[in-house]
Amino acid sequence: MELPDGNGGWVKAKHKVFFDEELWNLVQEMRRRNAASTHKHCTEKARICSLSGITYCWYCKGRIHIACNENGKPRLGCYNRLKGWDCPQKSASLEVYENQIKEYFATFHIPDDYQERILEAHQKLQESYMDGKKQRAKLEARMERIRELYKWGDVDKKRYLKEKAEVRQQLQLHTPIQDPTESLERLAGFLANVAEAWEEANQEQRNKLARCLFQEIWVKDKQVVAVKPQPELAPFFKLNHEDSVNKILKMRPRRGPGQRIPMG
Repeated sequence: MELPDGNGGWVKAKHKVFFDEELWNLVQEMRRRNAASTHKHCTEKARICSLSGITYCWYCKGRIHIACNENGKPRLGCYNRLKGWDCPQKSASLEVYENQIKEYFATFHIPDDYQERILEAHQKLQESYMDGKKQRAKLEARMERIRELYKWGDVDKKRYLKEKAEVRQQLQLHTPIQDPTESLERLAGFLANVAEAWEEANQEQRNKLARCLFQEIWVKDKQVVAVKPQPELAPFFKLNHEDSVNKILKMRPRRGPGQRIPMG
């Protein structure tokens, strides 16, 4: 057994050897392997997966987090359950949920008359605001008034910013549709190719794509049970759902009077 002499050399130790050199080298090698394994596991845990950041637990309404098993394969689990909460949501392979998203995209249908139907829905929404122009004029006058009060120092910055935000939010509700046909065509083209894009994308690209499409994805056990689309895409998802339901109803056999149609 040798010890450093403080001058860059070595001196023979007076005490007995606690363990031989072979055992020492073996322990050091094991330490290096464990450190590498821990680093790899942490890297896998921290990486972005396709559904990171937008997935929630149906049971406890908490977030779904990503982790990796000993083989490095990503799994999604309820964060509240990991913290010890009494949540029945068990973890499942990311692939289980991705396959369901993939199947949904593959069957996503945009009807030929989508523009007419979406514009009609928008028109009905606007007609519910009979005094839309009058309300907008009042809000714009309020915006100008609060701007002048702030300019002359009659209101502080905090109140000015608060009222400004409130007025802008109200103005958005009363903004008329300005020929959205071009926008609808662009969004429809994007959705028409989303299945192919999802198939070709890597995990980080899929995450960006999922965030463009959805605000929230909800899972229960091993099922994707609900999605909340981005506002501008919501009309397309609604049409797709309506057409799917109508297709299912048409495929069911007709029942006689008084007989109920089973829902599956």
